[in-house]
Amino acid sequence: MSSKKTELPDILSRRDFIQLAVRQAVCSATVIGIAPAALASSKGRELDTEKVLSNVAMDLFPHDNFPKHIYDDVARAIMDSMTQSEQIENLVNNGLSKLQESSAIDKWESLSYSKRRELLVQLQAEPVFRHLLSTAVRVIYQHPDVWELIGYGGSAIEHGGYINRGFDDIDWLPAD
Repeated sequence: MSSKKTELPDILSRRDFIQLAVRQAVCSATVIGIAPAALASSKGRELDTEKVLSNVAMDLFPHDNFPKHIYDDVARAIMDSMTQSEQIENLVNNGLSKLQESSAIDKWESLSYSKRRELLVQLQAEPVFRHLLSTAVRVIYQHPDVWELIGYGGSAIEHGGYINRGFDDIDWLPAD
């Protein structure tokens, strides 16, 4: 077995991710609500919230081979959570307002990768970041299209578990 170290994308180092996960798991959030109309900037721009959330999800989990509709599903899940809870709605609106104050958020995709990363790093201490991150993880990695792309056959429990299910049928692993 080789001891080759896996390189992570330049979004967060392994240490930063672990620190973030621990910090977010331990902290309790106090949410200061804002009116939904506050998403309109002082310059009069209106946000396409779903589009921004989709692009943020893509920046949090950049996979070149994942189709855009997977990230759109993340945005829809966040939007659904906003309709089910006023607290979540205020949380997301507050986070998007902070991003909007920091940038021309309506042109998120036109910002450089390093600028988008910088803005997300600034947001990671906010409670909204934990919600965006956890929703993105759940939606992306429970998505059947993602399973197909990464070669995961889905849950085996409905089929009696993994015993006698063909551990030897993978064709992508080298035969060493």
